[in-house]
Amino acid sequence: MKKRLNTICVCALCAAFLLAGCQATPEKRAVVQKNNGSFEKTAGETAGLPYEAPARYENELAGAAGVSIRFAADVEMPGLSAYPVYSVRPALFTQEQVDRVLDVLLEGETLYEDNTQQRSRDEIQHDIDYYTKELEACGDNPEFAAAAETYKQWLKDFMIEYENAPEQLDLKEAERTLKFNENDPNIVMFYGEQQPMENEGEYQTVLTEDGKKRAEAAGNACVTGVFWKEIGGMPTKMRFVASNHMTGMGNGLESNLYCEPYASGIPQVPASLTQEDAEKIAQDALEQMGIDAVLISAQRDVILDWEETEDGAFGFTDRGAACYTVTFKHNVPGTLQRGVSPANQYAEEYDFAARIPNETITVRVNGDGIVGFSWNNPMEVVAVENENTPLLPFEEVSQRMEEQIKNTTASLSMGDPESDGQRILVDRITLSYLMTRKPDNPDEYYFVPVWDACGNIFYHYPDDYPDNTSNHYVVDENRERAEYNMDEIWGQQPVSLVTLNAADGSVINRAYS
Repeated sequence: MKKRLNTICVCALCAAFLLAGCQATPEKRAVVQKNNGSFEKTAGETAGLPYEAPARYENELAGAAGVSIRFAADVEMPGLSAYPVYSVRPALFTQEQVDRVLDVLLEGETLYEDNTQQRSRDEIQHDIDYYTKELEACGDNPEFAAAAETYKQWLKDFMIEYENAPEQLDLKEAERTLKFNENDPNIVMFYGEQQPMENEGEYQTVLTEDGKKRAEAAGNACVTGVFWKEIGGMPTKMRFVASNHMTGMGNGLESNLYCEPYASGIPQVPASLTQEDAEKIAQDALEQMGIDAVLISAQRDVILDWEETEDGAFGFTDRGAACYTVTFKHNVPGTLQRGVSPANQYAEEYDFAARIPNETITVRVNGDGIVGFSWNNPMEVVAVENENTPLLPFEEVSQRMEEQIKNTTASLSMGDPESDGQRILVDRITLSYLMTRKPDNPDEYYFVPVWDACGNIFYHYPDDYPDNTSNHYVVDENRERAEYNMDEIWGQQPVSLVTLNAADGSVINRAYS
């Protein structure tokens, strides 16, 4: 008989860049060379013949400490006739954009003021029911003893809160105008001060009068509120926040919009729709919002049960999708953008490695419709730097990739001393677009063509390695494990082992871009 120990929802999200909104036609301007940079020099030239690359690239080489490196890669070109370079910058949400997004998400419901200091008994009961189930799932298993104690304490706190809570809250309709709001969580986070509480050693963040003045003077504005949507057969409180704000941390402008369940997330029941259905719902919603976007990826938020079988083994059972997370990028004519994740290991030059607030839109969809939405860091195109930038010949690109991947091999064995061998496989080489910083210009960024060497890192283990036990990895029939699990549960998001600026070959850290 199987014993259910815990149920978790795995979100395989794909982060992606998105250029926002309907913008005026950008100007074309000449590129000036900055700091004698190789990219600025290349971007000032014009490509001649159409770019050529092989359909497949294969090679084998040796890395440090006996690590083998193999390229057996399909070369994926976007099929563009030219490769333009743009300048982009952070943008503010407009009142029209916020209104159109709200109209689609509310579906005729009313947006109310968000009273975070008081909850109704129904809301508290939702948490009581949720964590009671989590406590039951822990059972008597000693591995979940700490979690069980935490859940017990939380349930005690919820019971006390329930006794002191009203049956219903006095709701006031929220304003939908973008303006300064001292209750914006971003304002409190970045302009507040930590002050001691009654209990020794405990602190809370408080927005002082001086902090309010500084935040308002910086142009911070937001719309915030709550509404109710039926999800999984029960009314679910949803939180909505749209804000244009300065971080107060020297990182400049960051605008964000999100809508999500207020309490314990999306009900863990299989979604009654297919991935294609979810994509269609998300695409239709963006069209109604007036966002010209292209689909990048759609992945399941998987319901997994961690179960013990009769023979004492443990493993995950896939129960289906709680919802689908659909990721988009704005449609920038003459470019192609892909969903690519950064690898964890880099040994590279940092010419273009400053952290960049890339724009991302994600729509979460289940059988009840849209159950989550986010739009982070909107950007706008401000200039066409070059309508057809010459790209580095593919022969030089492949050599540069091999050099950079070889550099990463020196530290692989340090990452797992129990492994007795490692290998790297590159199975896709792709050309697409990505944002990179501008040297000496913190207010604008380049949007440039880039090459990605996508693949995986494999660790081999000796025969006496105790795999599939606590604190040890699960290995396959070849005594190997993959660093990046790209399977039917965790998603097929390609992982870039190295990213190169296609114009000059400089290395870009996708973890920052």
